[in-house]
Amino acid sequence: SSGINAEWPLRPGIRSTAYSIMSSAFWKKFLVDAGIPLKATSSYASAFVDNRITEGMVPDLSKSILMDLGITIIGDVIAILKHAIYVTEQSSAQKLAQLSKRAAKSEKVKHEKKLEKKVEKKVENPKKVESKKEKSTDCDSALIP
Repeated sequence: SSGINAEWPLRPGIRSTAYSIMSSAFWKKFLVDAGIPLKATSSYASAFVDNRITEGMVPDLSKSILMDLGITIIGDVIAILKHAIYVTEQSSAQKLAQLSKRAAKSEKVKHEKKLEKKVEKKVENPKKVESKKEKSTDCDSALIP
Protein backbone atom coordinates (compact mmCIF):
# COMPACT_ATOMS: atom_id res chain seq x y z
CA SER A 1 0.00 0.00 0.00
CA SER A 2 1.45 3.34 -1.07
CA GLY A 3 -0.57 5.29 1.46
CA ILE A 4 -2.19 7.37 -1.30
CA ASN A 5 -5.94 7.03 -1.52
CA ALA A 6 -7.38 8.18 -4.84
CA GLU A 7 -10.80 8.75 -3.28
CA TRP A 8 -11.36 12.36 -2.34
CA PRO A 9 -12.20 13.77 0.07
CA LEU A 10 -10.91 11.27 2.57
CA ARG A 11 -12.33 13.44 5.31
CA PRO A 12 -13.39 17.06 5.11
CA GLY A 13 -10.29 19.21 4.81
CA ILE A 14 -7.92 16.39 3.80
CA ARG A 15 -6.87 15.90 0.17
CA SER A 16 -4.82 13.07 -1.17
CA THR A 17 -1.68 13.71 -3.20
CA ALA A 18 -3.18 11.79 -6.12
CA TYR A 19 -6.15 14.17 -6.22
CA SER A 20 -3.93 17.26 -6.21
CA ILE A 21 -1.79 15.94 -9.05
CA MET A 22 -4.87 14.89 -11.01
CA SER A 23 -6.53 18.28 -10.45
CA SER A 24 -3.46 20.19 -11.51
CA ALA A 25 -3.22 18.15 -14.69
CA PHE A 26 -6.93 18.72 -15.38
CA TRP A 27 -6.60 22.47 -14.88
CA LYS A 28 -3.44 22.72 -17.00
CA LYS A 29 -5.22 20.95 -19.86
CA PHE A 30 -8.33 23.07 -19.35
CA LEU A 31 -6.25 26.25 -19.47
CA VAL A 32 -4.24 25.17 -22.53
CA ASP A 33 -7.51 24.24 -24.28
CA ALA A 34 -8.82 27.70 -23.36
CA GLY A 35 -5.85 29.25 -25.20
CA ILE A 36 -3.94 30.44 -22.15
CA PRO A 37 -0.20 30.81 -22.80
CA LEU A 38 1.86 27.92 -21.36
CA LYS A 39 3.83 30.32 -19.12
CA ALA A 40 0.67 31.15 -17.18
CA THR A 41 -0.95 27.70 -17.00
CA SER A 42 1.10 26.37 -14.07
CA SER A 43 0.43 29.33 -11.78
CA TYR A 44 -3.25 29.47 -12.78
CA ALA A 45 -3.63 25.70 -12.28
CA SER A 46 -2.02 26.01 -8.85
CA ALA A 47 -4.50 28.73 -7.92
CA PHE A 48 -7.41 26.44 -8.87
CA VAL A 49 -5.96 23.52 -6.88
CA ASP A 50 -4.97 25.64 -3.86
CA ASN A 51 -8.52 26.99 -3.68
CA ARG A 52 -10.06 23.51 -4.08
CA ILE A 53 -11.83 24.39 -7.31
CA THR A 54 -13.01 21.10 -8.83
CA GLU A 55 -14.05 20.12 -12.34
CA GLY A 56 -17.67 20.19 -11.22
CA MET A 57 -17.33 23.88 -10.38
CA VAL A 58 -16.47 24.92 -13.96
CA PRO A 59 -20.03 26.18 -14.61
CA ASP A 60 -19.73 28.43 -11.54
CA LEU A 61 -16.60 30.27 -12.69
CA SER A 62 -17.04 34.02 -13.02
CA LYS A 63 -14.91 37.09 -13.60
CA SER A 64 -15.04 37.80 -9.87
CA ILE A 65 -13.88 34.29 -8.92
CA LEU A 66 -11.05 34.35 -11.47
CA MET A 67 -9.93 37.75 -10.16
CA ASP A 68 -10.01 36.37 -6.60
CA LEU A 69 -7.77 33.52 -7.85
CA GLY A 70 -5.28 36.11 -9.07
CA ILE A 71 -6.14 35.79 -12.76
CA THR A 72 -6.25 39.48 -13.65
CA ILE A 73 -5.30 39.57 -17.33
CA ILE A 74 -8.63 40.38 -18.94
CA GLY A 75 -7.92 38.39 -22.12
CA ASP A 76 -7.18 35.31 -20.02
CA VAL A 77 -10.34 35.87 -17.95
CA ILE A 78 -12.47 36.07 -21.11
CA ALA A 79 -10.77 33.01 -22.65
CA ILE A 80 -11.28 30.95 -19.47
CA LEU A 81 -14.94 31.97 -19.14
CA LYS A 82 -15.66 31.21 -22.82
CA HIS A 83 -13.98 27.82 -22.46
CA ALA A 84 -15.93 27.15 -19.26
CA ILE A 85 -19.17 27.75 -21.17
CA TYR A 86 -18.00 25.45 -23.98
CA VAL A 87 -16.97 22.67 -21.57
CA THR A 88 -20.26 22.97 -19.68
CA GLU A 89 -22.29 22.77 -22.91
CA GLN A 90 -20.29 19.75 -24.09
CA SER A 91 -20.79 18.03 -20.75
CA SER A 92 -24.53 18.75 -20.83
CA ALA A 93 -24.80 17.44 -24.40
CA GLN A 94 -22.95 14.24 -23.44
CA LYS A 95 -25.21 13.73 -20.41
CA LEU A 96 -28.30 14.28 -22.58
CA ALA A 97 -27.02 11.77 -25.14
CA GLN A 98 -26.40 9.22 -22.37
CA LEU A 99 -29.89 9.78 -20.97
CA SER A 100 -31.38 9.36 -24.44
CA LYS A 101 -29.49 6.09 -24.91
CA ARG A 102 -30.67 4.85 -21.50
CA ALA A 103 -34.26 5.79 -22.31
CA ALA A 104 -34.09 4.02 -25.68
CA LYS A 105 -32.56 0.96 -24.04
CA SER A 106 -35.26 1.02 -21.36
CA GLU A 107 -37.98 1.15 -24.03
CA LYS A 108 -36.31 -1.71 -25.90
CA VAL A 109 -36.21 -3.79 -22.69
CA LYS A 110 -39.90 -3.05 -22.03
CA HIS A 111 -40.77 -4.09 -25.58
CA GLU A 112 -38.73 -7.29 -25.26
CA LYS A 113 -40.48 -8.15 -21.98
CA LYS A 114 -43.89 -7.68 -23.63
CA LEU A 115 -42.82 -9.99 -26.44
CA GLU A 116 -41.59 -12.57 -23.92
CA LYS A 117 -44.97 -12.47 -22.15
CA LYS A 118 -46.77 -13.01 -25.45
CA VAL A 119 -44.52 -15.96 -26.24
CA GLU A 120 -45.08 -17.41 -22.75
CA LYS A 121 -48.87 -17.14 -23.20
CA LYS A 122 -48.67 -18.93 -26.54
CA VAL A 123 -46.53 -21.67 -25.02
CA GLU A 124 -48.89 -22.05 -22.04
CA ASN A 125 -52.05 -22.15 -24.19
CA PRO A 126 -51.10 -23.86 -27.48
CA LYS A 127 -54.72 -25.00 -28.16
CA LYS A 128 -55.93 -21.42 -28.27
CA VAL A 129 -53.21 -20.58 -30.76
CA GLU A 130 -53.99 -23.69 -32.87
CA SER A 131 -57.73 -23.04 -32.82
CA LYS A 132 -57.12 -19.49 -34.02
CA LYS A 133 -54.95 -20.83 -36.82
CA GLU A 134 -57.59 -23.40 -37.75
CA LYS A 135 -60.28 -20.72 -37.81
CA SER A 136 -58.22 -18.48 -40.03
CA THR A 137 -57.44 -21.43 -42.31
CA ASP A 138 -61.14 -22.31 -42.50
CA CYS A 139 -61.97 -18.73 -43.39
CA ASP A 140 -59.20 -18.57 -45.94
CA SER A 141 -60.40 -21.77 -47.63
CA ALA A 142 -63.95 -20.45 -47.70
CA LEU A 143 -62.72 -17.49 -49.73
CA ILE A 144 -61.05 -19.69 -52.33
CA PRO A 145 -63.58 -20.76 -55.07
